[in-house]
Amino acid sequence: TLGGMFGAGIYFAEYSSKSDQYVRCDSQGLFYMFVSRVMLGTQVHITQEKLSQIRRPPDLPGQRGRCFDSVVFDTTGPHYREFIVYDRTQAYPEFLVAYRRK
Repeated sequence: TLGGMFGAGIYFAEYSSKSDQYVRCDSQGLFYMFVSRVMLGTQVHITQEKLSQIRRPPDLPGQRGRCFDSVVFDTTGPHYREFIVYDRTQAYPEFLVAYRRK
């Protein structure tokens, strides 16, 4: 949906503990998470502002009609970096990991 912090992108995290915040368990108490390869290409680094309601990355400065390939949300402090792509061909889910929390 467009309601995400960076619009209608596909969201990835640098650390699995960040992704773990969004998973729900199944009837046997298992959680699932993909380990993916993601091609970021030319990145725009965002540190504070949100880019909600977008369907593609921002335009490259001075490049009419060309946009960045991905967004990297990187704040200072105890936060995790997030990576957002807007083209599903930039991401390859390589493994599905099933786990339980202690």
